[in-house]
Amino acid sequence: MRTTWPQIGVIGERSYKREHGVWNRDGVHALIERLARSYEHDHEVIVFPSARLVTGRSVILRMPLHALAAAPIAPLSTLVIPPAAKPGATLALFARLTKAPA
Repeated sequence: MRTTWPQIGVIGERSYKREHGVWNRDGVHALIERLARSYEHDHEVIVFPSARLVTGRSVILRMPLHALAAAPIAPLSTLVIPPAAKPGATLALFARLTKAPA
């Protein structure tokens, strides 16, 4: 299953700052440490920095998990973590979904 973390630039932050960029780099490091329990350090992650204007250009940053600490993360950036393995379909689920209605 894909996992999505919105606003990764403010993880662990308790206040508002007018600065651009990551407000709490320690929060990003803590997130990486937690994700490293479930994913390999070279597992691909995707960061979507939010556009400031509707007309702003979308940016998609793909990188290995270990590179996330140095990534250009904005406070409202979203992190997407693709699954580590392809999900397997079970025969029981397939049978249930393809069963003819009564």
